[in-house]
This record gives sequence, structure tokens and C-alpha cells, in this order.
Amino acid sequence: MKTETKATKDLMLKEYSCYELSSANRFNDLLSKLKKVNLYNPQKRAANEMDDWFKKVTPQLMHDGSCLAYINNYGYLEDSFWVNIANLGLKPEQDKEFQQILFSVRKTSCGYWMPNFRNLSFNYGKRYKLLPEIEHIVNTDSCFTTLKETYEFARKVAEKDKLKAI
Repeated sequence: MKTETKATKDLMLKEYSCYELSSANRFNDLLSKLKKVNLYNPQKRAANEMDDWFKKVTPQLMHDGSCLAYINNYGYLEDSFWVNIANLGLKPEQDKEFQQILFSVRKTSCGYWMPNFRNLSFNYGKRYKLLPEIEHIVNTDSCFTTLKETYEFARKVAEKDKLKAI
């Protein structure tokens, strides 16, 4: 395995958590503020200043695994996250660091590899393709079997949606 690919893969084998029990999260100001964003359907409530903050910091949130773990747990927050990415003109399909975090896995106490962000990775796959280097790792390393299945299913859903639109 090339050194660069090994380094990329090593960064993808990490657990991300949004809980304060993690020593890394006790001082994560971005996560603390993110937890103040309203979790209710933004189409059924009045907008507030935290919605604007959330949109403004979306590029930073994309590179913070703890924040992504939090977003991954809340459907409306995740929906707003993807809308923010589109409205800001961000290019997640070209963002290696984002993909490395988003398609990361953690080892369970039983020894199984589980995705850190199953919801986010599925919705990523519905919208975007992976960089070849990241896709190669996901497709060839057994640690990523569940993520591979999730991504492939999301790509199939995206193709079906594209055909329906025609």
C-alpha cells in the first residue's frame, strides 16, 4: 500500500463522539455552540440567530468529527447541514479531509468495524461521489464493508432518483 494511501486510511480508523465524556469534547467550543441550534424542522418554525451561525460555520463543522457525530443524530439538523453545503457552494466531493472523517469507522468492543456516521455517509452518497483514493479504501479494505454497502446503496438510490426526474 502506498504511504499516502496508508496515511489516509489510518485517519479513517478513528472513533468520533459528540458526548462531553470524551476529553477532546470538553473544550470543543464549536460542539458546545452547535448543541444550541434548534433541532426542530426549520420549515415549521421561525428562523433565529443560531440558524445563521450554523450556516456560517458549516465549513468548519465539515472538518470536526465530534460535530459531525452530533449532526448525524438529528434528521432536521442533518437536512439543514446539506442545504447549507449547497447554498454556500461548498464542494464536498473535492474535500479529502471531509471524506476521511465522514467515511471513518470505529472498532466496537466485540471487534466489529462500524461507521461513525451512517446517516451522513448515506446522504453524502446520494448527492456526491467519493474521491478515487477514498473510494478505493472503502471498496478494498474489509474494515469498511458496512460503509461500502451503505455508499453503494446510496449511489443506487441516487441513480433511481435521477431516472425518476427524467
